[in-house]
Order: sequence, then C-alpha cells, then structure tokens
Amino acid sequence: NKRPAWSVNGQLAESLTEVRERLAVVADIKTDSPVILHPDESVPVGNVIDVYDATRLAGFTQIQFAIAE
Repeated sequence: NKRPAWSVNGQLAESLTEVRERLAVVADIKTDSPVILHPDESVPVGNVIDVYDATRLAGFTQIQFAIAE
C-alpha cells in the first residue's frame, strides 16, 4: 500500500497535517486566492476529498480541479 504524497505551491509536504498548516498560512493572507487541486489518477478519491475539505476549512472559496487530457 503506497503512502500518499502532497505538494503545496510545488513544495513537498510530509503529511496532510502539513498541507493543512500551509493552506492556513496562505488563507491568512488571502482566502480568495484560487486553489487548483491536481490529483494523479492513482490517488484514491478519499484522499482527494481530504485535501478538498482542508481547503474549504482553511477558508478558500475558489477551488478547482485540474483536468488531465
């Protein structure tokens, strides 16, 4: 079972907790910054929802998903 990997603004994060912390820092500056989630196809939907929920809880209002062609 492979462990998920995250990055925020191109920098690796060690855990979902670290992702939440980084999102909180950005949200303190500007919650209307657009957030684009770009999950790999192999990422379980539950992990994607966890990160989406983290962006909402941080206060972001513009959350989009990148679509690979």
